[in-house]
Amino acid sequence: MPPALPRRLPARTEDVALHMMAALSVPQIHGVLDFDGPLDGPRLKRALRLLLDAEPVLGCRFVARWWRPYWHRIAPRVLDAAVLLREQTAGGPYREALTADFLAETMPADVGPRIAALWLRDDPGDRLVLKIHHQAADAGGIKEVLYRLAALYRALGDDPEHVPSPRTGTRSLRQVFRPLLPRAIPGLLLRMLRDTSAGTWPPRHMHPPMGNDLRGTPSFRALHVPSDRMDALRAAFPSATINDLVTAAVLRALAGVAHWKGREALRIWSTVDLRRYLPDGKADGLSNLSGFMYLNVGTRLGDRYEDTLSTVKAALDRIKGLYPGLGYALTTWLFMGPLPLGLIDTIMPLLRRVMLSKMPPVLTNMGAIDDEALDLGEPKLRSAHLVVPTSHPPGLILGVSGFRGGVTLTVGHFASALPAESLETLLAAIDKELPG
Repeated sequence: MPPALPRRLPARTEDVALHMMAALSVPQIHGVLDFDGPLDGPRLKRALRLLLDAEPVLGCRFVARWWRPYWHRIAPRVLDAAVLLREQTAGGPYREALTADFLAETMPADVGPRIAALWLRDDPGDRLVLKIHHQAADAGGIKEVLYRLAALYRALGDDPEHVPSPRTGTRSLRQVFRPLLPRAIPGLLLRMLRDTSAGTWPPRHMHPPMGNDLRGTPSFRALHVPSDRMDALRAAFPSATINDLVTAAVLRALAGVAHWKGREALRIWSTVDLRRYLPDGKADGLSNLSGFMYLNVGTRLGDRYEDTLSTVKAALDRIKGLYPGLGYALTTWLFMGPLPLGLIDTIMPLLRRVMLSKMPPVLTNMGAIDDEALDLGEPKLRSAHLVVPTSHPPGLILGVSGFRGGVTLTVGHFASALPAESLETLLAAIDKELPG
């Protein structure tokens, strides 16, 4: 018997913020896993169904009512009948085409479970693609989902009757702020003020050329940087983090494709996983615990990659010294928490165009994927990466995830505003800017 779960889960301020952000981007995150052999289909299907109980919000739909929205638990019989996994035999270019089609599909917040999967079978090895609605989880959350799915798959191999314990802890940002308050209030307010300044002033910033036309479905491109190349980069710049190394290359590439002339501010918004503030880095429940930090280096690009890296690292180190990511989180909590969702929906069409036109390029660091935690036993995992959400034009969101020492950059676009050739030019420029 599945565990008894509450019929309603309260919506948090972060859920309201993600509901608002759905007007600015396609709110879904993907994980792409390639294996060396065939997956056990019945076991995989059972693991996906149990996942809806193990992480209860995945088995809910979002009820966006005017006041006090909530998550409604879908009836077990409906979850049992839901098509969580689509499967098909596909290899080579056909595999990539089916993957692209699945990535482009939208997942509404108010219908069905918060997860869907595509299983592509092939003789050399299978591929599994997972789609998670961003309102249920951020990049850190989708990694937790992947790890939980792997654990369920392994457990069902040992015990086909296995029933997991649900993770029913809080999904709120309070778990981040509670240990810091009240002693951190001065530092948090200072962080919020600094972020407001760095993120919005001066008002003009560098941005690659892009139209505003939003039509069709998003497409995605990826750049894979192998582990040996990243090892050489880390050895050449031992004091720099992977985030420093990639951010410097992205900033230089963006300036190149934007034909930057040294007048607009060089600004990038980046994400911060707020689980860094939690004991052992683990959240109580599946949630969105992401903040933003605002890199602004003025007009100091430098002539060489090394110059840009030095400037970027110094700026990021200053941000890391004072509650990185919590300025945005505090702003969300203070200003969005008291507002009814209906009011936000009413004013959002007025704000949407302004917000998108003022938003600089975003680089979201989705972090490294834990190889051991994602071990299914058999078959062995060959590669894995996450796929970043797609911004509505003229916004641009790039994402980076790591696996076994290598990194993968992903970016989505709408061809009606940004041709695929322009996006491929950007990724080629990033590849060229990374030394080695």
